[in-house]
Amino acid sequence: MTPLSGYVGYALRRAQGVIFADFNHSLAELGLRPGQFAVLMLIDRNPGTSQSSVSEALGIQKANFVATIADLEKRGLVRRKKSNTDGRTYSLGLTPRGRMQLQRATELQSVHEAKVTAQIGNEGRMQLLLLLDRSGSMMNQLDGTRCPLATTCVTRWNEVTKAVNQVVTETEGSSTLVAVMV
Repeated sequence: MTPLSGYVGYALRRAQGVIFADFNHSLAELGLRPGQFAVLMLIDRNPGTSQSSVSEALGIQKANFVATIADLEKRGLVRRKKSNTDGRTYSLGLTPRGRMQLQRATELQSVHEAKVTAQIGNEGRMQLLLLLDRSGSMMNQLDGTRCPLATTCVTRWNEVTKAVNQVVTETEGSSTLVAVMV
C-alpha cells in the first residue's frame, strides 16, 4: 500500500492501466489497439459517417485521427470516400475484411470483459459502471474557480460526452451517428 492508495484518481488510474493493458494484450493477435477497435466499432454502427464525427465522438484530435484512419485503410479494414457534396469531407465504411476483423475483436473484447467481471462480479461491475457514470456527471458540475484544471477538463469532458451521449446529425445524407463507449 502506498500513500496514494486512498486517492480515488490514483486508484482509477491504476485500475485503468491494468484493464487497458489486458485489453491491449487481448487485441494483440489482430494487431489492433483499443482505440482502433473503438474506431472500427463506431464506423460499423454508422456507415458513411464522416471522419470528423468519429474523431469528435471518441475525443481524438483530428490530426491524430487522420493517421489512425490511414493505417486502418492501408490494412484494408476501412474505406474512405470523398463526399459527393463536400470535397473536404470523407465518409467512412468498413471493408468486408474490416467487418471480419471487428467481429473477431468483439469476441476478444467479450472474453476480456468476462475476465474483468470475474474479478469484481456482475453486481460489482454494475456498481462500478454506475459510479463511473456518476463521476462523469460530476465533471459537468465542476467550476473553474474551485479547480484550476476544471475549466479545461470540463470543456473537454463536455465535448466528448456531448458527442458520445447525444445524437450527432451530419449534413451529408442526414445520417445519424450512434456512439459507442468502449
